[in-house]
Amino acid sequence: MLDRLFPDRTPGTPDLHRLAALTAAVCPICIVSGSPGTGKTTAVAKMLALLLETAGRGRRVRIALAAPTGKAAGRLEQALGRARESLPCPDWVREAMPHGASTLHRLLGLSHRHVRYSRSRPLPADVLVIDEASMVDLPLMARTVEALPESARLVLLGDKDQLASVDAGAVLGDICNAGPMNIPSGALKGALGALASDFGTAEAPGGGPAIGDGLVELQRNFRFRADSGIGLLSDAVRRGDVEKALACLRSGSEGEARWRVPPAPDAFPSALKEAVRDGFGDYLAALQSHADIGVVLETLERFRILCAVRQGPWGVEAVNLAVERILRSAGLPDAGGRRYPGRPIMILRNDYALGLFNGDTGVLMQGPEGTGKGGREIYAHFRDEQGEVRRIDPMRLPEHETVFATTVHKSQGSECEKILFLMPDRDSPLLTRELVYTALTRARREVEVWAREEIFAAALSRKIDRLSGLADALRIPSQNAGN
Repeated sequence: MLDRLFPDRTPGTPDLHRLAALTAAVCPICIVSGSPGTGKTTAVAKMLALLLETAGRGRRVRIALAAPTGKAAGRLEQALGRARESLPCPDWVREAMPHGASTLHRLLGLSHRHVRYSRSRPLPADVLVIDEASMVDLPLMARTVEALPESARLVLLGDKDQLASVDAGAVLGDICNAGPMNIPSGALKGALGALASDFGTAEAPGGGPAIGDGLVELQRNFRFRADSGIGLLSDAVRRGDVEKALACLRSGSEGEARWRVPPAPDAFPSALKEAVRDGFGDYLAALQSHADIGVVLETLERFRILCAVRQGPWGVEAVNLAVERILRSAGLPDAGGRRYPGRPIMILRNDYALGLFNGDTGVLMQGPEGTGKGGREIYAHFRDEQGEVRRIDPMRLPEHETVFATTVHKSQGSECEKILFLMPDRDSPLLTRELVYTALTRARREVEVWAREEIFAAALSRKIDRLSGLADALRIPSQNAGN
């Protein structure tokens, strides 16, 4: 079964996808970390196939998929669907695998007044997979773990080097930093036998269970070539290698990763105009041709401007206003207010009744013919976790903002073909290695960085240090080990 699922094994060379699947089959908690393109979704698809085949055709295994935001849940569902179809496994296994994903809030039935699932009423799940786990704050993760049945398995997917949640805790990073990754304990190796012969051995102090059991870090990138500009740049940033990162930007490898010294304040509008018209060109064309709302939403996701800060000339608020002016001069409708066709928006506050959550993005567009009293009314359009478009009256929306540009924090859980990353002209404690890394890894094909060299270097030299206590707690050997 393993050789069928993982056919490209080289003896003596650890297959980390294989280790992830084996770990999930043996350990109640499995954490898989890796940068975008390392195959986390493929790994979890094979992992679930292994669990299902091991259980057998006659036994039902209840598998739930979740993510912190609707967009992340939709991406998980789509990616797992593609991976599922190419799995070398029996048809019944593919049919038994989950076909839908939801937000954690929806999964738990969280609302302002109550929670549907909790310790006293556990989730109906034998396996729970959470994608983009770095975005999950400590209170929400605690609620989720408490709601799991004692016999359930928990699989966390994410990138430990990305920004943590803006709220309390850095759950994924704390767990991953609490022990060695890709090095199972002697006890786990004993359970796996020859299947784990390619991996080293780690033991926890005091003879307790090694926290490394269950921690897997995928390292090979399948999205970017070894000499890819984005791949080399993001890896240098992740490691804090300032000189290598600056060299990558200066070389501008095949246009994938480019660097531009920020223009002077008086030249900023004209410089931004060129980048905006190029980046949002397809989106503007879709609006002007009255394309289907699905096409409009898809073209909007091809390009995004990411800002390191909210205020100031390089912040989200000023840049969004500048982008609106530029696009209106190019044909974006101007309705004389904030409710104009083509305005992209991001939800800033959870609305449980509407099923909209912080970070969800949509666009204001006119509804179908015949809607509204005096013609075609403007509605907010969002994609749900299943990829279907929902139409909502803007008057019912919770707090939201324009999102031609957004902060790096708000961009987590999403990706675009092209990213323009703007850094301010003054250093700030908010500028960190994790922030820069997260911004760069939102790009699938191209990234352009506007930053002064000394500001960029200072950010790479600064790491986030949160004192949540979780990492220290995880390093304490269990007092009941072996009982």
